[in-house]
Amino acid sequence: MLAMDTVINGLNITGVILMIFGVGGMITWPIVARLKWLRCSAEVEATVTSYTTLHSSGHHAPGTAPNHVEYDSMQAAIFSYTYEGNTYTSGPEVNTNGICDPLGTVRTFRVNPNNPQEYIASKKGNRATNIFMMIVFAVVAVIGLIKLIA
Repeated sequence: MLAMDTVINGLNITGVILMIFGVGGMITWPIVARLKWLRCSAEVEATVTSYTTLHSSGHHAPGTAPNHVEYDSMQAAIFSYTYEGNTYTSGPEVNTNGICDPLGTVRTFRVNPNNPQEYIASKKGNRATNIFMMIVFAVVAVIGLIKLIA
């Protein structure tokens, strides 16, 4: 048992919370993803019009980790698409392989007809995200179960 575990009347509350979060996430995540898929029902052609650089800082203060890189950066594509005569710009879109689409690349986006700024950029990327999140929630639920039976 970890020092941060809370036990009340022999029941590991941390385990219960992790189980609820894990199972709840496994139930709600696919529902939320499916509802967005249903909302974003109109298909449009989106074209890469520019790039932006995304930065993330490291976990250590400058100079405190050996071979530490202060900032990692990656290029992300900006797409433009037109829906019902209005042009919209996507947020930065990063491919799962980290390689940007070349300028002028055309991809199919799904947009919400009631709010065209809401979109789904990629079936493949969303599927990968959904699988990843389900794995995370399953791991959390298993950790909670282990805490309950330990």
